[in-house]
Amino acid sequence: MRSVRTGVSAVTYDTNAVIVVGGFNGVRRLKSTEFYDHRVGLWYPLPDMEITRSNFGIEIMNGCIYIAGGFDGSRTTNTVERFDMRAYKWETLPSMSIPKSALRLIRIADHDAIKGLINFKPQAVDFI
Repeated sequence: MRSVRTGVSAVTYDTNAVIVVGGFNGVRRLKSTEFYDHRVGLWYPLPDMEITRSNFGIEIMNGCIYIAGGFDGSRTTNTVERFDMRAYKWETLPSMSIPKSALRLIRIADHDAIKGLINFKPQAVDFI
């Protein structure tokens, strides 16, 4: 990776790559996105997310990376973004009903839906 980070999220893409998004570099939250191709052992930059964030949920579905919630450096957020690998761009999606951090996004098999869960508040569930 180009920078050391904690609170980062990652997904596998295809069978040969990992995409790492956001996080905290010890000074500030990040919005950078990086693509690691293990076949050649190189990191490549991808476009930045719209906002900085760490400790957010991430999932991949239908060639798109979904990001939800997290901490932007001053508050827990309810914002949702999607990166379309084919269009090579981020877009903002409708926000979750309540802010969430340290959450997990879960893709529901055979449905075009992602469920956002937070560990300590099982009643706080949103569909994205």
